[in-house]
Amino acid sequence: MLAPFRSHAAPRAAVRAFAEADPAAVAVAGPTGVTTTLLAAAAALAHPGPVLLVTAFEDQAQAATADLLNLARGSDESGIGGAGDTHLVVAPFDALGPRDLLGARAEGPLVRRVVLAATLDHGATGRQDAEGLAANAGRWVIVASVAALLQAVPTEAVVAGAVRRIHPGDAVDLPALVGLLEATGHRAARAEAVAAGTFHAGGSTLRFRPLGAIATDDAGRASTAARAAVVVGFEENRIASIRFADPPTEAWNRPLAAITLATPDAKRVLQRASTRCLLDLLPARTGVVLDDAEAIALEAARLGRRAAGGGGDLTPAELDERLAARPVVRVDLQPAAEAALRLDAGRPSPFPLHADAAGRELAARSRDRRVLVVSDRPDDPRLADRLSEAPEARLMRGLLSEGFRLRGEDGFEAVPGHELLGVPAPPGAAVEDPAADGAPDSGTLGSVLVSLEPGDPLVHAEHGVALYEGMEPIEIGIGSRRTTIDHLTLAFAEPDTLRVPADQAARVFPFHAADDAPTPDPLNSRAWAKKLSAAEAAASAFVRAQRRAAAEAADRPGRAHPPEPDRLRAFEADFPFEPTPDQAEAFAAVAADLEAEIPMDRLVCGDVGFGKTEVAARAIFRVVRPRRRGGRRGHQAVLLAPTTVLAEQHGRSLAERLGPHGVSVGVLSRLRPADEQKQLKAGLAGGTLDLLIGTTALLGEGIEPDDLGLVVIDEEHRFGSGDKEALRRLRDGVDTLALTATPIPRTLHTALAGLRAVSTLRTPPAGRRAVVTEVLPAEDGRPRVRTALSRELARGGQAFVVHNRVEGLAEAAEEVRDLLGGVTRPDRSTPVVASAHGQLREEELEDALLAFTAGDTDVLVCTTIVENGLDVARAGTIVVEGADRFGLASLHQLRGRVGRSGRRGFCLLEVPKNARLSEGAQKRLAAMEDADGLGAGFAIAEADLALRGAGDLLGDEQSGHVAAVGHALYSRLLQRAAREQAGDLRPAPERTGHALPNTGNLPAAWIPPSLPRLNAYRWLTHVDDEDQLGVAVAHLTRTWGEPPEQARRFVAGVRLRLAMADAGVLHAAKSKKGITLTLALPPARDEHEAHRGSAVEQLNANLDKPRFRAGVGADELLYTPPPEVEDAGLVEHLTGVLAGGAS
Repeated sequence: MLAPFRSHAAPRAAVRAFAEADPAAVAVAGPTGVTTTLLAAAAALAHPGPVLLVTAFEDQAQAATADLLNLARGSDESGIGGAGDTHLVVAPFDALGPRDLLGARAEGPLVRRVVLAATLDHGATGRQDAEGLAANAGRWVIVASVAALLQAVPTEAVVAGAVRRIHPGDAVDLPALVGLLEATGHRAARAEAVAAGTFHAGGSTLRFRPLGAIATDDAGRASTAARAAVVVGFEENRIASIRFADPPTEAWNRPLAAITLATPDAKRVLQRASTRCLLDLLPARTGVVLDDAEAIALEAARLGRRAAGGGGDLTPAELDERLAARPVVRVDLQPAAEAALRLDAGRPSPFPLHADAAGRELAARSRDRRVLVVSDRPDDPRLADRLSEAPEARLMRGLLSEGFRLRGEDGFEAVPGHELLGVPAPPGAAVEDPAADGAPDSGTLGSVLVSLEPGDPLVHAEHGVALYEGMEPIEIGIGSRRTTIDHLTLAFAEPDTLRVPADQAARVFPFHAADDAPTPDPLNSRAWAKKLSAAEAAASAFVRAQRRAAAEAADRPGRAHPPEPDRLRAFEADFPFEPTPDQAEAFAAVAADLEAEIPMDRLVCGDVGFGKTEVAARAIFRVVRPRRRGGRRGHQAVLLAPTTVLAEQHGRSLAERLGPHGVSVGVLSRLRPADEQKQLKAGLAGGTLDLLIGTTALLGEGIEPDDLGLVVIDEEHRFGSGDKEALRRLRDGVDTLALTATPIPRTLHTALAGLRAVSTLRTPPAGRRAVVTEVLPAEDGRPRVRTALSRELARGGQAFVVHNRVEGLAEAAEEVRDLLGGVTRPDRSTPVVASAHGQLREEELEDALLAFTAGDTDVLVCTTIVENGLDVARAGTIVVEGADRFGLASLHQLRGRVGRSGRRGFCLLEVPKNARLSEGAQKRLAAMEDADGLGAGFAIAEADLALRGAGDLLGDEQSGHVAAVGHALYSRLLQRAAREQAGDLRPAPERTGHALPNTGNLPAAWIPPSLPRLNAYRWLTHVDDEDQLGVAVAHLTRTWGEPPEQARRFVAGVRLRLAMADAGVLHAAKSKKGITLTLALPPARDEHEAHRGSAVEQLNANLDKPRFRAGVGADELLYTPPPEVEDAGLVEHLTGVLAGGAS
């Protein structure tokens, strides 16, 4: 692909201008993305030094790295190929993501940064001069986002200590190299290591896929080993050979002279302060290519504002100074320089999904220009079908992230195979970093970790709402038993302060308050006790109601929908995307529900655009299947949506998905003519219509399905109370599937498990990119808004401007037209601005929305009528005026309107200039900026629940209790009630405690930052079994190193509490009589004595002689340990005894 690109006149001119710039900036007008990546590769082959390709965002850097690696793999999979001047060395320099709540960073980026930094410091061949980077090593292209450029790099001496360079002949044995890999985040594989970050040792051979490495062959040519496996052979505790292996074929490639790997110090080395950045490490002759220079400048400024005062990293101004000293190619959508070179290129229009239509479209393009189809699977029969229609098109082996067209006499169009097939692009990351076991967002851990600053509200389960003041070590005990224990300081109503031992951190929960700052409760407050008691009663009532409803549903006859495998396989094969793991689980859960003979009642919740519609489509398809006997059709389905716009959107998408498989779909809405509405009702009543979609009109008179089998409800919480009652009547005895884009916080999801059927979609679909979110004041002239809109139009996209007051909408639209004066679309035409709101006549509203959906309108100035349901693939930017007046859920839904097709989305939240925002508004806007990644809805749900209530999740009657005690504590009350009503009276581990000697802690010398240390305490005190404890300890060890003695003692105390919970013991303390144990007793008083007697009998059963006896109180046991057990071993001894081991 690089050869035809380099031969085109426009790239040749740009490369020539770049070579002559010393230093100077060369402005190039053209599309950004893959064409800029190719331009950087072409420049590297002509430039005397390395080339640095800079992108605005990290995922763009990953995609560029992947494209460059595919170019570099011309002769073999290792990336070592081509002679001298044509050998590309592709080196990603990753941005360090933010530390998670346990203080960890992704290991892959850390390793790759430190290895590349060491290589740049010392030259690719190990020579002590930076110019050695280019000598015999190949043509280097280093790829970095602007975030990576701004992040500081430690000094040369510090970096040098974090890598190890190994060669054949070195005195290194196999166990030592395995230990090095394990310490830097690599994991053992059961068979040949083919996944990134894994290794497999067999005999005298170690095979691994490095997270990051720089290798050189015998000729001194370098490679970053980004996709190859490394095979190391050993002889008598020495390295005999180092080779690359080709991952697809397992063929052996040429031997290596050396490979540089990270050491365990890489995890800590990048914490060292420094003023160096990547540009300081590069040779003086390094050229720079800026992919979308304006976006890079805007993102640098945004990152600078968010990191203001953080220290350590460079400012945008310092970065500009360093760039000014080098030759730079600035690629821009709309460069300001009139004399800029123009890369006359563009993005081709999408191909039709149907094979025949796609083939005809390919043939038409091939007659008009050269067409190169690029695929790593040239023998794919689907490609062959389409190519058979276009014999002029040329098929090339390779991979390309996106297609492009170069115009002109020597122009051509490059078509990636996935675009011709209409499927998502392959993953863009150059290196697949494995997720760490027990990562902070796995399982239910997201409900345990907290992000706290001093002054943030918390709620203590026994004492109420307080403000967090920090964590400090306090010495306790006397004499030789003195020890230091971390304590959380909680400020209650003045003058009350409570210091909570860190091993009781699980009794403290985050408290998301409403708009106003919460008022701390007094300690020992009767008011709090009353709130807590009411919440406990409500939680118990909710659990009873859910259990009763489940029992009634089990007794109620339903309709089983057995699968028809052949028909289902054909339908599922037509889904053009690879289902996410969450979708696959939801598909299976819904299928199991429908095959059962009791009515389904399942809630599917997922972030905006995460695939809920496909879950509904598969459920509908199963229900409306043709019957096996006779000519009648199967059962019918209805789908209720809260708005007309959303109903119309569902109608279009489901008709496209279900229609080709014989399912008839109709939409009943106010936008449809009366005659059509009448026909749809008749079709539903007569059994000729399979699926009817509509708003609350479906709940009115005249809606009489012939054979209703499934009700799908989208956003049920947005329906009124009267509508909900009608819904209950409609769904009685019928399978029901509810969808919501308001994600359930993990705390509630965990609590609802077993009480309600809930499927959660948390995994973003392939190709989705996070929407960049920025809060900005409404400046005079609104230059930032004008820039955002003009950039969106320049890339051929569309934009929303949300003005949520109908009376001023016309003026707002006129202001947008004035802002865009002089701005043109890619075809040089004037952009079209239209407006839409719910008070327009039906015909006007329909015309406005359809025109925007069809692409006839460029900017839609509108109210929140577009909040749900308007799915426009080209919409990439949204501006929300007066964002401080919107609720958090609304802002998140509005943001979800853009960036839905794989292209980057931008969300500008505009607030009044110099306005004093309320505390609630500041919190909402901060939450939007902080939670701007994919799946951000789950983070937003945590903050939004207190503002919005929990009616859609738990029922309206529960919302007040959730607001009173916080959803995190309320979720624990639900879990406790569920256990108790299931007959499990054992206490949860976090409710247990002990006051035994030799208690440990997590020292600050091991985990220095306060917040990760607090979260480590919370994780360890929340575990429910030994397996979870093992995962937690392993994760903390990988992040912070081997735990010291104090930490091991703390873990031993956690293990004791697990044993206490299983034995039904609430508390243990040493006394003169031995160890006093407090039992958890059943509710009925007349059962207490029998319960204690049974406990004594069971605990003594495994001992060599009875050591447990009844104490004074009904809940008290006494244990006499053997005389040889000293205080230092008492915790471990009691753990073994309670767990059933012999004394």
